[in-house]
Amino acid sequence: MRVERRKNGLVGAGVLVLLCLACDLTATSDTNEEATETTDTPDAGGRNVRRRDAGVGESTSSSSSSSATSSSSSSGGSGSSSGGASSSSSGAAAASSSSAPSTSSAAAASSSSAAGSSSSAAVASSSSASSSASSSSSSSSSSSGAPPPELIYVHTTDRLFVMDAATRALTDLGAFSFTDTNGAALADQGMLDIAVKSTGELFGVTADYRQATVTYHLCRINVVSMDARRVGPVHKFFNALTYASADTVSWSEEALLAIGGSPTATQNSDVEILNENTGEYRLLLNLDPWDGELSVSGDVVAIDGVGIYATAYDADGVEWLVSVDGYDGAATKLPSPLGVTQVWGLAYWAGTLYGFTGGGDGPTPQARILTINMQTGVATQVAVSDGNSFFGAAVTPFAPTTP
Repeated sequence: MRVERRKNGLVGAGVLVLLCLACDLTATSDTNEEATETTDTPDAGGRNVRRRDAGVGESTSSSSSSSATSSSSSSGGSGSSSGGASSSSSGAAAASSSSAPSTSSAAAASSSSAAGSSSSAAVASSSSASSSASSSSSSSSSSSGAPPPELIYVHTTDRLFVMDAATRALTDLGAFSFTDTNGAALADQGMLDIAVKSTGELFGVTADYRQATVTYHLCRINVVSMDARRVGPVHKFFNALTYASADTVSWSEEALLAIGGSPTATQNSDVEILNENTGEYRLLLNLDPWDGELSVSGDVVAIDGVGIYATAYDADGVEWLVSVDGYDGAATKLPSPLGVTQVWGLAYWAGTLYGFTGGGDGPTPQARILTINMQTGVATQVAVSDGNSFFGAAVTPFAPTTP
């Protein structure tokens, strides 16, 4: 089974009610003529959408967290996830577009990823480095397994690594142990992408390949035990996940940002905020998914004070780095293509944007580690990892912005 890293499909979810006090809106209007109110217009599926009014600048107001959480809990987002997963993932097993790169499923990737835990000399992890990292994670982790956030995480479908930004060396933290909400082991799962909160907590979106129709779930990851425990279903195929600061997305708190759609359709990517405690939809940022011109190809990263960046395919299957508007989710291509395919992981550290690729189409996987110019969008290879095929990466939204 091969799963193509593309997204699409609009699936109905619960209606989210966003409250804005009239006095706040009046104050905003008086002090900033460029500001606009949040326009809470439901789409055809009944989802609330936040967008700018035509000809007006960014809104500086944020939504009420308590009302958003309450509305999300009472919504039908979870209930509709079954239909969403069915419609978008029925093609997951059959996804095979000649113009787009694809990767093996969790079961197939498991053997290659496990075999590939030994990286090439450029990124080889020594036993002493692994021991040191494990000791550091264990000593500074909370009971929930939250690691210190000063780490760059990279993953395959079944294993988690950390990368040293100075040397680009990888340390293998081990294989994910996929479990259901009660802690029972689950077979035939694959990690599509991960996100790390500023507190150090890790979350991920998994694909469940046990049925003919693939389903997708949000999970919480304990980096000490490597338990990837389900939180709840998500209503579509998300493989671009990140945490964003409240300022970055004009939200009332740090937000779990997800981009996705269908694994088979093209040029359709929704930008959404998810509830980390349930996996349910909270807010859709973009009414028209990237104007029908782009489809997220693998990952997104949001850094406070820097912005939001994602990798995306155009209609011809060419991959680009795009900047994503934190208010309305609009995507803008950088001047030049990445020049590299299968860029499915993004991370940022000390002024440098990193890219991590799949294993290529050859008989033996070989992932590449890249640096990406944030002005031109051009990627440069800086290291390789033999035997691995990376599916994503993650850093805290408050990663350092200077060396």
